[in-house]
Amino acid sequence: MIVKRDGLIVLVASLLATVPVWIPTFPPMTDLPQHASQVTLLRAMLGGGFAYESAFHINWFTPYLLGYLLVYGLSPLVGIVTACKIIIAAAVASLPIATGLVMTETGTDRRLALLTIPAMYGLAYHWGFLNFLVAAPLGLVFVWLALRQARLPTTRGAIRLAAAINVLFFCHALTCVFFGLIGASILLLSGTPRESIRRVLPLASVLPVMIVWGTRTVANPLARMPVIWDLNWFTTEDAYYGAIARWTTAGGWGWGRAAGIFPRLLGTRPGTLPTLVGLALFALPICAGARLTRRPTLWAPFIVCLATLLFMPGGMFANDLLFQRFTVFALPLFLITLAKPAGRPWPRWLWPACALVVTGWIGFVSVNAIRYEADADGFDQILERMEPGERALSVIFERDSEGTIAPPFLHFPAWYSAVKGGLVDPSAAALHIELVLFRSGFEPPARLLAFEWNPKVFEWGKYDGARYRYFVVRAPLDLGVRLFQGATCSVRLAHHVNYWWLYEKAPDC
Repeated sequence: MIVKRDGLIVLVASLLATVPVWIPTFPPMTDLPQHASQVTLLRAMLGGGFAYESAFHINWFTPYLLGYLLVYGLSPLVGIVTACKIIIAAAVASLPIATGLVMTETGTDRRLALLTIPAMYGLAYHWGFLNFLVAAPLGLVFVWLALRQARLPTTRGAIRLAAAINVLFFCHALTCVFFGLIGASILLLSGTPRESIRRVLPLASVLPVMIVWGTRTVANPLARMPVIWDLNWFTTEDAYYGAIARWTTAGGWGWGRAAGIFPRLLGTRPGTLPTLVGLALFALPICAGARLTRRPTLWAPFIVCLATLLFMPGGMFANDLLFQRFTVFALPLFLITLAKPAGRPWPRWLWPACALVVTGWIGFVSVNAIRYEADADGFDQILERMEPGERALSVIFERDSEGTIAPPFLHFPAWYSAVKGGLVDPSAAALHIELVLFRSGFEPPARLLAFEWNPKVFEWGKYDGARYRYFVVRAPLDLGVRLFQGATCSVRLAHHVNYWWLYEKAPDC
């Protein structure tokens, strides 16, 4: 009964902690508009009659499949934006719930899983890594299955492990590799060498899938992001962009790997507050008398995570922010190494202290969500004035919002494609890993991971401005004269509100 009560406490707290997801109209997640656009593109391709159908093809063999299909299934019922919010809320709430599930196997007090709630809104959330977020709790469920199989190996358990590792691949390939290494470490440490090797074999079932996908998929060499955030304590605002670009060219082997762990975990820029909160999340159980386990199988997941954070490159295979995103697992995998105090109960102050830190941080995240919503104000008016099914160019000069760890407006106009079925460039369809891809020769000159970071390079002829009906600009002042000098078509300012500017090409051009 106590175990059920503790699980219910974690469940209710996790669901209540999703409030920040529901505050803004559009979540403050950088890549989410592109992911939502992919779902709408898929529906348009399958439904027929799509004006741009000849420019695309569907790539079913993608490790982004599960997250997209979940949103796809919900969107006809509640709309694409609400569908995204439901899946995101479910994914982030499942992180502490899944951590508690692992704790039922390790013997750790599952109420400590409450401490992972602040990590729900870390770097992966702010960057809008939809499929990674969906995969995160499933990866922890995989750890639970591996620990059960290590304790009591059965044929059914081996089948479950094989199925789980393949499901993880179709959630997110990087997460599949990460938890595959964790599962292998647990199983190899659980018995004699011969027994361990036999127990690891079910994990090898995913290798043919990965090999086939790797041989069929060619990374786009142009898809390179010029900036990765180091989150260094010693990085000033003035140097925040230029200096970090230099840091990443060296492979990301800087002080920021250590100094940035709490900002990445909590989803905020460096400072005293995230450092104190991060330290508290790790230190509270230790100060309350928690003991470190001596079981190697319980240390293996945390050691794999630590090695990933210290030695994994920041970018490879046309992907960036690699090791940074795995920070979300540092706290859950650390907590499962803890055991209750020997021979005595937890001190009375522990749970009020945990509640204070957790609720305080969720309040902080909620306040930042309100600030972001004020920055986004007016975009809904822009959407209202855009007719469905047209093509638009995203030109974002002001991409940041105070209180966010990522630039939430970088891909924001892609919500037009998601909500109204049009097409917005730059588009994620140019990336090799996506579900809906441009056919060869149909890629626009405004390429993703290039143009959106440097929109000032726009020239009418170079970027084929005549193909677009709309130009969605975010800037502090009217840049129309500068942007459209040399245009072969007449372009008018259709609407302006706050930092949002909508320009429309003359329909007869």
